[in-house]
Amino acid sequence: MNENGTWTGLGVYELRDAARLAGISSRLAQRWLVGYHFSGEGGAKQWAPPLWQVGLPRLDGSIGMSFQDLIQLHVVVHLRRKINIPLQRLRKAISHAQDVMETDYPLARSDFQTDGRRLFLEVMDIEGNPEDRKLYDLLSGQYVIHRAVAPLFKQLEFGFDHQAHRWWPLGRRRHVVVDPHRSFGKPITKTAGVPTETIKDALRSIGDPAAVARWYEVPRSEIEDALKFELTLERAPTPGVA
Repeated sequence: MNENGTWTGLGVYELRDAARLAGISSRLAQRWLVGYHFSGEGGAKQWAPPLWQVGLPRLDGSIGMSFQDLIQLHVVVHLRRKINIPLQRLRKAISHAQDVMETDYPLARSDFQTDGRRLFLEVMDIEGNPEDRKLYDLLSGQYVIHRAVAPLFKQLEFGFDHQAHRWWPLGRRRHVVVDPHRSFGKPITKTAGVPTETIKDALRSIGDPAAVARWYEVPRSEIEDALKFELTLERAPTPGVA
């Protein structure tokens, strides 16, 4: 809850909704944010803890996530796809960054673009695992973390506290925004605030973007951007980030 004892301004997402917005399956998000068992050496059953503890209690039995959880999840997906950092190393780096940056959500901060490579290298130096030499060389490369997250961070608005405050998934010049202070963080059109999923459903029923624009009294451009955003979410998640 916020300082007023309410959920207002935090954004409220069930895990399946956050996974959809981040572009991964609910099953994969569950593994990352709840933890999972796996077979270790000799077949012994071992436990992989979550990458971090999410900020909200369970919602009707489903894990609850805040806007900061959503953005951090989105950054993790991006790092896994662009650099393919092992989950074990990523988990330790997030924990280290939480301590150093004094926040539960270090990956959702604007200064992660500059601090990220140093934080990962510090963790690898602490571990001293020779098997990580290839990854060490990759992270030592000039601005590798910055190059990986810069396109994503261009979609984010940050406050004076360096934390992400809004997400423009199609870019800031387009008409879809994810704002924890509006519609509990659902993706909506910029001016009218109509949920993009509502517009998608209306288009499927009516079939005419101009008619939907008149019905909701929003510009045609907002209808088109809402549909474009929803179509990007329907694409199959990229494999290889488990």
